Amino acid sequence: MTAQEKIEMEHRITETEARSKSNMHRIENLEKNNKIIQDLTVSIAQQTEQMKTMTESVSEIKTDVKALQGQPQKTITTMKTAIITAITSLIFGLISAGITALITLAR
Repeated sequence: MTAQEKIEMEHRITETEARSKSNMHRIENLEKNNKIIQDLTVSIAQQTEQMKTMTESVSEIKTDVKALQGQPQKTITTMKTAIITAITSLIFGLISAGITALITLAR
């Protein structure tokens, strides 16, 4: 091997070592980034579960609120029906009493 070939071989080895060093840094950075992405994936999965649970809870709360909102209306409707029935019964009772009184007086 000539001196020139030895110099060229030395340059190639030096370049290869430099590329190897550069590639190691790149691999280390990729490994760090991969770890960050894995951590984010786990975090997103946990947040998705929490969101699902929260959505179910909100749905239950909405159902309960709707039921509670309907109760006063049912109570008012029941009271109105009772009042109308009482008034109607009173009127018919008075009319019946009046007719009975008239029949009694007419005899």
